[in-house]
Amino acid sequence: MLPDLNEFLGCATPAAWVDAALQNQDVMLIDHGNCEKKAAGAAFQLMFRYVDKPDLQNKMSRLAREELRHFE
Repeated sequence: MLPDLNEFLGCATPAAWVDAALQNQDVMLIDHGNCEKKAAGAAFQLMFRYVDKPDLQNKMSRLAREELRHFE
């Protein structure tokens, strides 16, 4: 699995980073939660900016919901 992941990422994740992440899982989860909220907020902003594009509104609504579910 890791070779596929490394190929997708374009490089291997340094072992020191993985160790630091594992030692600070609470910080990692808080940061990830903040990213989920930010993504949902960006989707909402696009919904309000492009009120004349129903297809985009539908996609952004679904994206915002998905990101907020991840946050939960």
